[in-house]
Amino acid sequence: MAITYPRDMPDPPLVRPAPFKLQRMQIRRMTRAGLAAAADIGPPLWAVDMQTVPLTEAQAGEWIGIIDSLRGGIENIKLWPPMRRFPLVYQSGWGTLQIAGGGGAFTGQAALDAVGANNDTVTLSGLPDGFQLVAGDFLAFTYDTDKRALHKVVESAVANASGVGTWTVEPFVRPGWVATTAVDLEKPYCLMKIDPDSVSDPININRSTVLSFKALQTLS
Repeated sequence: MAITYPRDMPDPPLVRPAPFKLQRMQIRRMTRAGLAAAADIGPPLWAVDMQTVPLTEAQAGEWIGIIDSLRGGIENIKLWPPMRRFPLVYQSGWGTLQIAGGGGAFTGQAALDAVGANNDTVTLSGLPDGFQLVAGDFLAFTYDTDKRALHKVVESAVANASGVGTWTVEPFVRPGWVATTAVDLEKPYCLMKIDPDSVSDPININRSTVLSFKALQTLS
């Protein structure tokens, strides 16, 4: 069967909790007046150090096969924060949640309604009445045709009775977003490249494998 890129991570991924950290490309200096100054010199990107739980040979083979298929740093992989497959309030899944206004069962996707003037808030619709996203949750969507945005909620908020809510996020929303775009709240992924030099797969005496690697978001 032909491989489709970008690759998906195994599901379940069988990885330990690994925080996605936002790497900001900035220059910082102190002025002669004793003031701190900083300036962005590039877009902020998500980075992660992932490590699996002990894997069987078959499980390790699946992960290693995916990594090998990335051809070093050529191809992309979809990675999502393992601690936030679902938003914190809904860690057990969506259950019987219904979209507000009789829209049917909620399956983890909302619609992007608007972006704030400062590009740091997103308004989502198509949510259940009272739906919660709390600080530390993630959301993701496609923009500029084929690029992938991953944003972390930095201020908790609740959707209204119409299933519409606004959340403050980081990093800022980049140009190219389109209203009504689907927003993923389950397995919110971005496109990343795994550093092939960081991949380690030691085997212990029980023939289990703990695989680790580093990855950085790509915008292309």
